[in-house]
Amino acid sequence: MERLGSAERLFEASLTELEGLALPAHSAQFCFEGKAREAAENELARVIEAGGEILTPADEAYPARLREIYDPPAVLWVRGSVELLSKPGIAVVGTRHPSPYGTGMAEMLSRDLAAPGVVILSGMARGVDTAAQRCA
Repeated sequence: MERLGSAERLFEASLTELEGLALPAHSAQFCFEGKAREAAENELARVIEAGGEILTPADEAYPARLREIYDPPAVLWVRGSVELLSKPGIAVVGTRHPSPYGTGMAEMLSRDLAAPGVVILSGMARGVDTAAQRCA
């Protein structure tokens, strides 16, 4: 996206331009045929339907701390208060199949950290992530 100047250009670029970006051939073809735009629009509809929103580094609400890392995420799927992303937080992530001990620890740590106001972040996967969010 940086080399094209915008995400929108990805959907408008010629196959030659896309291949010139060193995209794998199947990825360039996916974009050129319009399938990437369709997939992006479907994903956006799903996020909105779930009560979420999508942030990119171009958005003012995108967390400043993420802008400072080497390879910041190009897209964040957010559900809840976007303002919380600028507060002190910790990511709690782990296996999708935790032991009872692992689930209990994720719950306890998240509850104890959330009580004084630490934001608990996760990728919302099943297992440890879910336990952390439930107790936070």
